[in-house]
Amino acid sequence: MENINSGGKRIAIVTYALNTGGVSTFIEDLSEIFENEGFQTDIYTTEKKGDYFYTLKNKGKFLHNIRFDLLKWIPFGRIIHSIFCGFLIRMRNYNAVFLVHSYAAHHSLFLYRNRTLVFSVIQNTERNVVKLGCRFPDLLDGIICVSRNIYDSVVLTIKDGKCFLIENSIHLPSDEKYSCMRKPLDNKAKVLYLGRLDNWQKGVLKIPDILQELLNISCEIDITIVGSGNDKEELMKRIYEIGLQKSVHFMDAVPRNKVDDLFAEHHVFLMPSNFEGLPFTLMEAMSWGCVPVASELKGVTDYCVDPGINGFLIPPDDIKGFAGAISKIILSREKWSRMSRASREKALSNFSIDKMKGKYIHLINRSNKKKIHHIGILSIFRMYSLKEIFPYQVIIFTKRMMRKIKVG
Repeated sequence: MENINSGGKRIAIVTYALNTGGVSTFIEDLSEIFENEGFQTDIYTTEKKGDYFYTLKNKGKFLHNIRFDLLKWIPFGRIIHSIFCGFLIRMRNYNAVFLVHSYAAHHSLFLYRNRTLVFSVIQNTERNVVKLGCRFPDLLDGIICVSRNIYDSVVLTIKDGKCFLIENSIHLPSDEKYSCMRKPLDNKAKVLYLGRLDNWQKGVLKIPDILQELLNISCEIDITIVGSGNDKEELMKRIYEIGLQKSVHFMDAVPRNKVDDLFAEHHVFLMPSNFEGLPFTLMEAMSWGCVPVASELKGVTDYCVDPGINGFLIPPDDIKGFAGAISKIILSREKWSRMSRASREKALSNFSIDKMKGKYIHLINRSNKKKIHHIGILSIFRMYSLKEIFPYQVIIFTKRMMRKIKVG
């Protein structure tokens, strides 16, 4: 089998947008992995650029945005955009392409060169994300699942050994940096929520109820809520309604190089999510000894947290459970200190970026192209459905109206 390193060294990572969050963190880390192995790594966005686009560009990354602005307003626009993406990737003759939730890149697979390795990466369990990542498996060399939960659902339908479990990993803070920055629990405990302010996935509107429950059991805390999103205004409104605005501090999304400071100065990390892939923030919090109180998500958070040892896992809708777990941690300095050390030890032994690096490098070196496909009208019919004939914005508008009618 030919080793990919014996040929040219070019890799593309394609996503829909580089928004601040886990997907962008993953893409940045994956690009660094391949760059350190001598690959030129290009990063593409196929919808919006996203607010993290220029952050990566300023770090010297090779970034490209394949504009969709005008095409979303015209008939057949999504098909034209997708085919343009496919031809662009074909012309640049990559050794390997990693698709991360990009509709346009995934629906132009039939245009890629036969010698190009193509992997789909599924970063969370949302139904449409998993469905997209698993489409056209015969044109893929592998489907990469970042958590056991995703892998177990995908492997049921995708055969031929094309599913690979490669858990997300992080850059661990050094012992010296940790010792210098980690703040002990002295007076009032500090709780941190860091992530998108979105109730559908992240469950942020549970936070006021959790705070109210803590107040009911006479447990006082300060909480910092970091992030932006559609539900920020509603979250702030509910915080004010229960009169806890003095104990709650809101911050906009912070640069990645400032995140370490937040983890180091807070004592408990709150993650009340309804679903996740394998969250970087959870692993990063643990690496800093910020004890997690997280939703119990099988095959996801139980990979990170050992309940009662280095954190707590709570059923997503159990408000009293979240409040009770936080109070157990912070009412005893000794207990917090013990769990904080255990959190860091778990991170050091399980979450190192070197672990992820080895698996990705091994994967592209062991893969061998066997698929043969041809450009033709039949391929276009297979890739696209009748709905792609209509302007994309019309479809989005129709879906929003239907949701409003259902709610009404």
